[in-house]
Amino acid sequence: MTCVLTEIFHPHLKNTSGAAKLLRRLQLAFAGSVAGQYAFAIAIAVYAYRHGGATAVGLMALVRTIPSAVSAPFVSALGDRFRQERVMLVADVLRAFLVGGIAVVVFADGPLVLVFVLAAFGPICGTAFHPAEAALLPTLAATPEELTAANVSTATIDSVGSFVVPALGGLALLIRHLRLPPLGYRGFAEGRPHDVCAD
Repeated sequence: MTCVLTEIFHPHLKNTSGAAKLLRRLQLAFAGSVAGQYAFAIAIAVYAYRHGGATAVGLMALVRTIPSAVSAPFVSALGDRFRQERVMLVADVLRAFLVGGIAVVVFADGPLVLVFVLAAFGPICGTAFHPAEAALLPTLAATPEELTAANVSTATIDSVGSFVVPALGGLALLIRHLRLPPLGYRGFAEGRPHDVCAD
């Protein structure tokens, strides 16, 4: 997808210059970060709903929003103090570790509170990634036209990811739901009629 967007918004970047290659790599990194961000948001919302209903989903939204909003003035400036590509790398590596830690807690039936605490740090890492990515774009664009096109393509990637990734997540949940028989049917099939009564 990123390569297609690059050719649409960057038709003059088909040269093989190092700057153009780096710009494409930056867009690819941004696309991967956006996909992971929205996919995780869907997964964590489903998890919260299954363990506490709509109240847990709302609480999860607050937990993921308030800490990142409070820390944004400080975290977003990291790209100005350190090399932007390193800030982006560290931010996404930390997010990967957080997601892995949450997965371990979930599969081990760990406490819901621990999942909430770990989930709160993900958006903070995102607050460091996106300003660093925006600050890196002007250093890779050779002309004002390239910078404008890069900004347009970055906004497009974010917009497309914001509805495509959640839609794919919802579709995956729907397919999983359709493939699993109802609880009562499973009870009969496995010789456990008491599950039907429980249902």
